[in-house]
Amino acid sequence: MSIFLSSAPMIQKIYTSYNFLSFNVRYEGKTHFLYLGRGGGYEGLFIRPKQLESFHRQSGERGLALCRKYLMSAIIEEIQWREIKDQWVVQEIIFYQQKTKRHLFIFYADHFLHLLFWEKNSAVSTFDEKSAKRKEITLEESVSLIEDFLTRLKAKEIKAQRELLEFQESFLEEGEEFQQQKSQKKQEKFLKRKIKNIEEDLKKSRLAEE
Repeated sequence: MSIFLSSAPMIQKIYTSYNFLSFNVRYEGKTHFLYLGRGGGYEGLFIRPKQLESFHRQSGERGLALCRKYLMSAIIEEIQWREIKDQWVVQEIIFYQQKTKRHLFIFYADHFLHLLFWEKNSAVSTFDEKSAKRKEITLEESVSLIEDFLTRLKAKEIKAQRELLEFQESFLEEGEEFQQQKSQKKQEKFLKRKIKNIEEDLKKSRLAEE
């Protein structure tokens, strides 16, 4: 699915808060305020009537630094969505900055916002720990980076769920074993008390006979 924009929206200002990345976008003679959720319950793109208040703004965040470097004064051409392995949906924004065509991929994983910028066979992202910037990489290889990252996260999630299930099963087994041991000890204690009572009764009986 793609959306082609009839006129040229320009990103003029970019801010960030704890929950949102905020973009001031000039479009058809008006300034619009676009908000991108940063995860943790805030996901997706939103349009709001006002720009981000100054007392909410933060600085020094990697996502903000990348957006300001690659999106400031950019002209948005197209917005589209990609499906990866029929499991995840990644939003792709195609834009131009200083006549250079660039692609921004936006997606959420593990309750966090993740970004990947691609241009001229190089890519930089907020999730790729191996390199701050990859060179000699095609657009489709950049998409494969996202796919690999999401696949690893999914594998970790499955492993964590399996370990949790194994722990729960082990806990239940230990609980049953404890109950059995407790019941066995209780029975042993009862038998010992019973034997002791019988021995005392026999002792009293012998004394009575004497």
